[in-house]
Amino acid sequence: MMQVFGGKHVPEMRGPVENRVYVGNLPWQATWQDLKDHMKKAGEVTYADIFKEASGRSQGCGLVAYSTADAAQRATFELHDSELFGRKLLVREDRDDTSEGRQGCRVYVGNLAWS
Repeated sequence: MMQVFGGKHVPEMRGPVENRVYVGNLPWQATWQDLKDHMKKAGEVTYADIFKEASGRSQGCGLVAYSTADAAQRATFELHDSELFGRKLLVREDRDDTSEGRQGCRVYVGNLAWS
């Protein structure tokens, strides 16, 4: 189930944070099923989803939950820089235990002073 924050759809957090990984640089055409199928090389995937804009367009990143912390750690070592549809994925531990503040994959900072 997706949650909506600031008009964007973010994956529901499932399982303990130590069992989850963040996956970045996903190809736009990748579905949650493509992500799950790719990530199960490291262990049993219990949940996979992709961040989406309010329009339904992928934001190019997602979350994957594993049945164990060992599988999540294995994914960070074995699947970081692996390819999905020709794109190298960034795989790291999920650092956020709440869905608050998960506004997507991009940060824009504007109107900064020159000095």
